[in-house]
Amino acid sequence: FAVVLGYMLDQGALGAAESKTAFSGSAAYKKDALYVGVAYEMLSKGYAALTDSTFGEAQTGLRATAKYDFGTFALAGLFQALSDVGGIASASAQTFGLEGKFSFNDKYAAKAAYYMADPNTDVDNDDYSLLALGVDRQLGQKTYMYLQYGMVMNGDASMAALGGPGHGSSIAASAAGESPTGFSWGMVTKF
Repeated sequence: FAVVLGYMLDQGALGAAESKTAFSGSAAYKKDALYVGVAYEMLSKGYAALTDSTFGEAQTGLRATAKYDFGTFALAGLFQALSDVGGIASASAQTFGLEGKFSFNDKYAAKAAYYMADPNTDVDNDDYSLLALGVDRQLGQKTYMYLQYGMVMNGDASMAALGGPGHGSSIAASAAGESPTGFSWGMVTKF
């Protein structure tokens, strides 16, 4: 069992009307093949500057995740709920997801993931989902190579991109309702 708490000191400009602080906390339990975790985060009103003089609400988020490893097969799930997204009162969003991994042997594994996001705005059909399929090839005890295919399936009013910050370039939808797709190849080493 582990608990982690974090607090970020004010990141706003000197004399800002609202401070830019953040708090996060998480608790996780792992025993044998089971992992369960919950987390909470809060971004202060300073991150929600609607204009130079007005501020929105503090954005909050709650996440829950679980994973069970059956040996050759592992299954994981995630739920996330955000409130006052971007500082806009009553703007919320939910994300649900499932992931699975099947190990053929000690060298190769196949993976699949499906996530659904619902921004809960006043716009109809602004939800989107992500499907990712991949293969891992273990090269050594701490190094593996991967190949993945991903596709974002946008609703009629959604333009979510495939990829993003921390994951290389993103592939944006050029119009609402389009479904960007792409392949990703890489190598991971754990130190």
